[in-house]
Amino acid sequence: MPNARDIRLQSDYQHLVEVAKNSGGTLVLESFRGRPPDEYVLIYNCRSIEALKNGKPVYRYQHRIKIRLPARYPIPSAPPQVEMLTPLFHPHVYPNHTVCLGHWQTSEFLDELALRLGSMLQYERHVLSIKDPANPDAVGWAQRNLLLFPTDTCTFAGDTVKEHPADEDAPVGWIDLM
Repeated sequence: MPNARDIRLQSDYQHLVEVAKNSGGTLVLESFRGRPPDEYVLIYNCRSIEALKNGKPVYRYQHRIKIRLPARYPIPSAPPQVEMLTPLFHPHVYPNHTVCLGHWQTSEFLDELALRLGSMLQYERHVLSIKDPANPDAVGWAQRNLLLFPTDTCTFAGDTVKEHPADEDAPVGWIDLM
């Protein structure tokens, strides 16, 4: 008999597959591991900033992200672990390529997180946090260059996110937004 974690993991997998399928190629599920899956590699096809060269952005158009769901996921003290597999200059990415998720809540399902990561890649203002950044240099640069954002206008099929019956009324919370 499946436990609560396995049920959540299976639901996360099914919803993520649906979002990727309906994304028109902007979000690709490259690989997954586990039964049910608890590790994913996603490809995002959008423009973001790989690095700065002489203070100017160097753009990259394809990004790979690994998401690992720890053994105690989805409890609040065991959020998804997100790592950039391609270079990204961003306020939410530490030098070791780990992505800072801010205050992740169990009501944010994997498909919603995947969409938020797509928004993050594009420097959409509603997901940028200027407090306690993972990369202080990137947040300083971003604050001085707000006119460059968002870096792209791809949608990652946000309108295809299905309601999650167990948390239908639970909000997805963002903290310290601009």
